Amino acid sequence: MKLLIRKATQYTLSSVHHVSITPLNIAIVFLSKHMIMYGIDIIQTLVNACIASVGVADLSSFYTPLHQIVMRNAFSEITLEKIYQFSLKVIQLFIKAWPDVLIMKDADGHTPLDIVLNATPLHTHNTRMNHVVEILSKSSLDIYQVNHLSRN
Repeated sequence: MKLLIRKATQYTLSSVHHVSITPLNIAIVFLSKHMIMYGIDIIQTLVNACIASVGVADLSSFYTPLHQIVMRNAFSEITLEKIYQFSLKVIQLFIKAWPDVLIMKDADGHTPLDIVLNATPLHTHNTRMNHVVEILSKSSLDIYQVNHLSRN
Protein backbone atom coordinates (compact mmCIF):
# COMPACT_ATOMS: atom_id res chain seq x y z
CA MET A 1 0.00 0.00 0.00
CA LYS A 2 2.86 2.41 0.82
CA LEU A 3 4.39 1.81 -2.61
CA LEU A 4 1.02 2.49 -4.24
CA ILE A 5 0.69 5.76 -2.32
CA ARG A 6 4.24 6.83 -3.18
CA LYS A 7 3.77 6.07 -6.87
CA ALA A 8 0.36 7.75 -6.90
CA THR A 9 1.81 10.86 -5.29
CA GLN A 10 4.74 11.02 -7.73
CA TYR A 11 2.47 10.55 -10.72
CA THR A 12 -0.04 13.10 -9.45
CA LEU A 13 2.59 15.73 -8.68
CA SER A 14 4.02 15.38 -12.18
CA SER A 15 0.48 15.72 -13.58
CA VAL A 16 -0.63 18.77 -11.61
CA HIS A 17 1.11 21.23 -13.91
CA HIS A 18 -0.30 19.54 -17.00
CA VAL A 19 -3.96 18.65 -17.09
CA SER A 20 -3.86 14.87 -16.91
CA ILE A 21 -5.28 11.71 -15.41
CA THR A 22 -4.25 10.87 -11.86
CA PRO A 23 -4.69 7.70 -9.82
CA LEU A 24 -7.66 9.43 -8.17
CA ASN A 25 -9.34 10.00 -11.56
CA ILE A 26 -8.77 6.34 -12.39
CA ALA A 27 -10.12 5.15 -9.04
CA ILE A 28 -13.36 7.11 -9.59
CA VAL A 29 -13.77 5.99 -13.21
CA PHE A 30 -13.35 2.35 -12.25
CA LEU A 31 -15.39 2.60 -9.07
CA SER A 32 -16.67 -0.87 -8.41
CA LYS A 33 -18.20 -3.03 -5.76
CA HIS A 34 -14.67 -4.00 -4.71
CA MET A 35 -13.73 -0.40 -3.93
CA ILE A 36 -16.96 0.12 -2.03
CA MET A 37 -16.26 -3.05 -0.06
CA TYR A 38 -12.99 -1.51 1.16
CA GLY A 39 -14.80 1.68 2.06
CA ILE A 40 -13.74 5.22 1.52
CA ASP A 41 -10.23 4.44 2.81
CA ILE A 42 -8.80 3.97 -0.69
CA ILE A 43 -10.12 7.32 -1.90
CA GLN A 44 -9.11 9.02 1.35
CA THR A 45 -5.58 7.58 1.02
CA LEU A 46 -5.24 8.87 -2.54
CA VAL A 47 -6.53 12.30 -1.51
CA ASN A 48 -4.19 12.41 1.50
CA ALA A 49 -1.25 11.41 -0.72
CA CYS A 50 -1.83 14.46 -2.90
CA ILE A 51 -4.74 16.77 -2.15
CA ALA A 52 -4.13 18.64 -5.40
CA SER A 53 -5.28 15.56 -7.32
CA VAL A 54 -8.88 16.48 -6.40
CA GLY A 55 -8.50 19.55 -8.62
CA VAL A 56 -6.77 17.84 -11.55
CA ALA A 57 -8.88 17.47 -14.68
CA ASP A 58 -8.36 14.89 -17.39
CA LEU A 59 -7.09 15.95 -20.82
CA SER A 60 -10.09 15.14 -22.97
CA SER A 61 -13.14 16.25 -21.02
CA PHE A 62 -11.56 18.39 -18.28
CA TYR A 63 -13.53 16.35 -15.75
CA THR A 64 -12.22 16.53 -12.22
CA PRO A 65 -12.79 13.54 -9.93
CA LEU A 66 -15.87 15.42 -8.60
CA HIS A 67 -17.28 15.75 -12.13
CA GLN A 68 -16.68 12.03 -12.60
CA ILE A 69 -18.41 10.89 -9.41
CA VAL A 70 -21.35 13.24 -10.03
CA MET A 71 -21.69 12.01 -13.64
CA ARG A 72 -21.60 8.42 -12.44
CA ASN A 73 -24.63 9.02 -10.24
CA ALA A 74 -26.51 11.52 -12.40
CA PHE A 75 -26.68 9.33 -15.49
CA SER A 76 -27.20 5.99 -13.79
CA GLU A 77 -30.84 4.98 -13.70
CA ILE A 78 -30.15 2.25 -11.19
CA THR A 79 -27.68 3.05 -8.46
CA LEU A 80 -27.46 0.67 -5.57
CA GLU A 81 -27.90 2.23 -2.16
CA LYS A 82 -24.35 1.25 -1.13
CA ILE A 83 -22.87 2.95 -4.20
CA TYR A 84 -25.01 6.04 -3.63
CA GLN A 85 -23.96 6.33 0.04
CA PHE A 86 -20.32 5.77 -0.91
CA SER A 87 -20.61 8.46 -3.60
CA LEU A 88 -22.03 10.97 -1.12
CA LYS A 89 -19.07 10.40 1.18
CA VAL A 90 -16.66 10.84 -1.72
CA ILE A 91 -18.39 14.04 -2.88
CA GLN A 92 -18.16 15.49 0.63
CA LEU A 93 -14.52 14.41 0.94
CA PHE A 94 -13.60 16.13 -2.34
CA ILE A 95 -15.40 19.35 -1.37
CA LYS A 96 -13.69 19.42 2.01
CA ALA A 97 -10.25 18.66 0.55
CA TRP A 98 -10.37 21.05 -2.43
CA PRO A 99 -13.38 23.43 -2.25
CA ASP A 100 -12.57 25.18 -5.53
CA VAL A 101 -13.37 21.93 -7.36
CA LEU A 102 -17.02 23.02 -7.08
CA ILE A 103 -16.50 25.91 -9.47
CA MET A 104 -14.19 24.14 -11.92
CA LYS A 105 -15.69 23.69 -15.37
CA ASP A 106 -15.38 20.81 -17.79
CA ALA A 107 -14.70 21.18 -21.53
CA ASP A 108 -18.35 22.14 -22.09
CA GLY A 109 -18.26 24.81 -19.37
CA HIS A 110 -20.22 22.79 -16.79
CA THR A 111 -19.54 22.68 -13.08
CA PRO A 112 -20.40 19.48 -11.18
CA LEU A 113 -23.67 21.13 -10.07
CA ASP A 114 -24.54 21.96 -13.70
CA ILE A 115 -24.08 18.29 -14.60
CA VAL A 116 -26.52 17.15 -11.92
CA LEU A 117 -29.09 19.82 -12.80
CA ASN A 118 -28.87 19.04 -16.54
CA ALA A 119 -29.11 15.29 -15.99
CA THR A 120 -32.11 15.36 -13.70
CA PRO A 121 -35.37 16.45 -15.31
CA LEU A 122 -37.08 19.02 -13.10
CA HIS A 123 -40.37 17.13 -13.18
CA THR A 124 -38.73 13.96 -11.87
CA HIS A 125 -38.72 13.61 -8.11
CA ASN A 126 -35.46 11.92 -7.30
CA THR A 127 -34.64 12.15 -3.61
CA ARG A 128 -31.10 10.94 -4.10
CA MET A 129 -30.22 13.51 -6.76
CA ASN A 130 -31.99 16.23 -4.77
CA HIS A 131 -29.64 15.44 -1.90
CA VAL A 132 -26.60 15.70 -4.20
CA VAL A 133 -27.92 19.02 -5.58
CA GLU A 134 -28.37 20.27 -2.02
CA ILE A 135 -24.79 19.37 -1.05
CA LEU A 136 -23.29 20.89 -4.20
CA SER A 137 -25.48 24.02 -4.06
CA LYS A 138 -24.76 24.83 -0.43
CA SER A 139 -21.05 24.20 -0.83
CA SER A 140 -20.91 26.24 -4.06
CA LEU A 141 -22.67 29.12 -2.34
CA ASP A 142 -20.17 28.95 0.52
CA ILE A 143 -17.26 29.07 -1.97
CA TYR A 144 -18.84 31.97 -3.84
CA GLN A 145 -19.31 33.94 -0.62
CA VAL A 146 -15.73 33.29 0.52
CA ASN A 147 -14.31 34.28 -2.88
CA HIS A 148 -16.57 37.33 -3.15
CA LEU A 149 -15.87 38.54 0.40
CA SER A 150 -12.12 38.06 -0.02
CA ARG A 151 -12.14 40.39 -3.06
CA ASN A 152 -13.88 43.20 -1.16
